[in-house]
Amino acid sequence: MDRNELLKFVAPCSLLCYTCTACKDGPVVESAKSLMLYLEGYNDYKEVTLPEQFRWMLSDLEIFMDKLESFASRNCNGCRAGPSASAGCVVGCVVPDCTKAHNVDFCAECSEFPCQYAHAFLSSQNRPLAKDWEQGSLQLRELGLEAYFEKNKCISHHISYKKG
Repeated sequence: MDRNELLKFVAPCSLLCYTCTACKDGPVVESAKSLMLYLEGYNDYKEVTLPEQFRWMLSDLEIFMDKLESFASRNCNGCRAGPSASAGCVVGCVVPDCTKAHNVDFCAECSEFPCQYAHAFLSSQNRPLAKDWEQGSLQLRELGLEAYFEKNKCISHHISYKKG
C-alpha cells in the first residue's frame, strides 16, 4: 500500500481510521455491505418456508439487517479530509491542524512530540484517548507507517478501552 493510501487509513494522532466503525472504506463497513448481500431476500424466503414455531427468528433477522444497514451507510473520510467531510473521532480535535502547522503527517514525526498541547486536549476528552495517542505515536515512530498499519490493521483503534 502506498503512503497516500496509508495516510487515509491512519489519523495524524495514530488512531487507525481503517478499523473505525465509521470508515467508509474500512472492513466494518465493507463487511456490513457484504453480509447484506448474502442475506438479501432471506427474510422473504424464510417467511414462506420457515415452520411457525421458528417465525420469531424473522424479527431477529430484521433487527440485524437494520443494524447492518446502519453500518453499511457510514461514510467517514477521516479527519485528514477536512471538517466539512467528517468530524473525525473527536469533534474539534486540535491534532490535524497542529500536524499541518508543523508540516508533518503524524504527531510521531514532530520534533515536539509528545507535546503538552495535544496531550492536554486529548486528556480533556478522555484519558484512554490520550493514552492511545501517545502509545500509538511512539509505536508509529518506532515501526514506520507501513509496519505500524500492518501490525494494527486488525485491532480496534480504541483498544485501550478494553485494557482499562
